[in-house]
Amino acid sequence: MTYPGPTPVLPVLRNYEKAIETFRYVLIIERGYRPAKTRIAQAYAYQGRSKEALQLLPPIGTARSIFAAFMYGIAEEKDEAERILGEYLTRSGSPEKSLVARVYMSLGQTDLALEWLERMSTFET
Repeated sequence: MTYPGPTPVLPVLRNYEKAIETFRYVLIIERGYRPAKTRIAQAYAYQGRSKEALQLLPPIGTARSIFAAFMYGIAEEKDEAERILGEYLTRSGSPEKSLVARVYMSLGQTDLALEWLERMSTFET
């Protein structure tokens, strides 16, 4: 199920409390809707509430680890974000380039983020 409208941009607009409220309402309608949990986690992370954000992520798997790196990055816990990103890059045979770019952006490393985004248009890994 998808939910149309402007609500995914609320965290970007820094209206974090409204984003949290909106996506909690979505979870009332559809309890296990992962994108809503992700947006709440994102809003928490932008507020510096990384522990709460990380609790909303899926419990296992590579996607959780790279998203956790992003969450730590935007919560300005850079050492932990870099540690997780390093582990992800070491163990992933084919890293998800857009996710790696997102982590680098959260760390304020724009040049590296752009480098990874450029890789998306080529066949290099």
